[in-house]
Amino acid sequence: MSVETGKYKTRRLDANGDFVISGEVWIYDIEAIQQTIQTRIYLFSAEYWRDVSDGTPWINSILGKNNSVNTIQSKSSLLKNRILNTEGVITILEWSSDFDYSTRKFTIVATILTEYGTISVSESV
Repeated sequence: MSVETGKYKTRRLDANGDFVISGEVWIYDIEAIQQTIQTRIYLFSAEYWRDVSDGTPWINSILGKNNSVNTIQSKSSLLKNRILNTEGVITILEWSSDFDYSTRKFTIVATILTEYGTISVSESV
């Protein structure tokens, strides 16, 4: 039996990104915020049918071909805004990012202050 520990709650995702439907199906507070950040980072623009204006502009602005006019700073800014607009996030304490133009792979490492404490995020897309 799970006890709700705080106000921020979301459904747990498994290793494949699918909803957990048995056992501990909910996560709370800092764990929920970390999962929400990761979900927001990986959500492509217009992918969510209920709000096609939501999402990260991966194809057009970050990973897309012939987008070398976009600097690493502008790419980072887009991702920072996705993180900062996540419920429960207060600020980004540390940020490191790299973009490999030959493979079009973007990597971020961030330390984020939330309402419930500090979390680390490390993602490569």
